[in-house]
Amino acid sequence: MNLISVVFPVYNNLDVIKVTLPAILNQTLPIRHEVVVVDDGSGPELATWLAQQSHPALRVATHAQNKGRSAARNTGFRASKGDALVFLDSDVITRPDFLAAHAAALTEGGSCLSLGRLSDVVRLDPPEAATTDPIGGHAHFTTANVGIPRALLERVQETPLGPFDEATFTRYGWEDLELERRLRAHAPRRMRHPAAAGLHHCAPFAMADLPGMIAKEVDRAVMARAFYAKHPVFAVRLMAQMTPLHRVLWEIFSLGGLLNARSLGPLLHWLVAQGRVRLALVIARHCILNPAYIRAL
Repeated sequence: MNLISVVFPVYNNLDVIKVTLPAILNQTLPIRHEVVVVDDGSGPELATWLAQQSHPALRVATHAQNKGRSAARNTGFRASKGDALVFLDSDVITRPDFLAAHAAALTEGGSCLSLGRLSDVVRLDPPEAATTDPIGGHAHFTTANVGIPRALLERVQETPLGPFDEATFTRYGWEDLELERRLRAHAPRRMRHPAAAGLHHCAPFAMADLPGMIAKEVDRAVMARAFYAKHPVFAVRLMAQMTPLHRVLWEIFSLGGLLNARSLGPLLHWLVAQGRVRLALVIARHCILNPAYIRAL
């Protein structure tokens, strides 16, 4: 491997990118790397800031208007030159050895997927200080943090646009797992690499965010139906919770809809005011957001 490319889509989150972009640009690894930033129709403030950045590894591609996650990643794929690609979300904070871990896995594993680890953090700290209060963590396939050989991505392309199905997945959700199903058809090895650790910045839950979060769950449900229409197998139904059992379980959690944004609003406001933000988010997730997703399926 002579060059590894990072595909880094951005959209209007400048405060976060001011931390995450320098972190992924300034890596220590034995091979060259490039970071292809895809500005997916952001406003002028972000475009101006990007134009002021100077780094030998930095390349910028721009969409005149917002096209969504799949299209942005495809643009980054087409603009990249690397023998392998790491897809990284712009709200993931990385340390200097992050790419070296992915590169080692991709070099040693041949035709494999390098599955990085993500842990949620609420504080937006620079990478050397970003150890504060990790929440959860997982190492499964997600294009927020995954390395894939270019040859494998080219093998699963359905159109010249790139490996992601941007014609189908125009809204939030499932485009990465749909890509994984096509990658699995070529039986690549899946190497879990916790050393390729990213810290996913999650702003603390606020009540003002709830309507947007509910709308995102509706989008996710629409894309789940598109996912199943393209891959009508039980594994996808199970993954997307498209079963009667899931519907019954989430109706129980929400007491048949009695627990909703309006009825739980006072409790959630109180919990946030008391600093019990995580508990408020857990209640919102189980009683409002997940039921909203199930009902939209």
